[in-house]
Amino acid sequence: MTSHNGMRAFAAAAEEIKRKVLSCEGSCEGDNDKMGVERVEGTVLKKFPANTNTDEIISGKYKYDELDMKKLAVHTFESVCEGFYEAARRCENPIIVAYENFGCGSSREQAPAVLKECGIACIIAPSFARIFFRNSINIGLPLVEVSKSVVDRIDEGDRLNIDFVTPKIMNISKNEEYEFKTELPDFLRDILKEGLVEFLRKHGFPVKKEKKNERRREM
Repeated sequence: MTSHNGMRAFAAAAEEIKRKVLSCEGSCEGDNDKMGVERVEGTVLKKFPANTNTDEIISGKYKYDELDMKKLAVHTFESVCEGFYEAARRCENPIIVAYENFGCGSSREQAPAVLKECGIACIIAPSFARIFFRNSINIGLPLVEVSKSVVDRIDEGDRLNIDFVTPKIMNISKNEEYEFKTELPDFLRDILKEGLVEFLRKHGFPVKKEKKNERRREM
């Protein structure tokens, strides 16, 4: 299942979590004035076709032999784009642009992890495989959904300014502006800034006091 619907479902779920968090008595630990990801500027390193899958991103033959993402990342896209890792490391804030259903196939979490290790600043596509989308959000790798016509307009080498607040993309190279197809809610932008684990470690996840009281009564 692709994330055109998957992103909407995940965003809706995130908004529900946010609603529950805000309705809790008490507050999260940590900084309450935290700001989510607002802007990414970088250069389009590579444009990939529809249905680019996780086995193309990182071959399954390395999955169990190497657990260090830094070492695993050197094999990123090696079967379809030789030299991708080296090119990504040379590029300042490299951006990937792709057509529909990016990240389909196996659910391996190493796929977004190696892309982040390559320094990928953002991935732009009309849709993403749902599990790839969730794994990316969890580790703080920004994904943006746009229409296919927008992908048609973007070329490798274009300089992009991606604004998650407006939410729009400015193609600096072509002096063109594009709109997101699906806007990320503030709650997801907060998670994207540092990844889900780090977000929860710093800010916690409050539990309603009445729930705590219910557990005490049960004991």
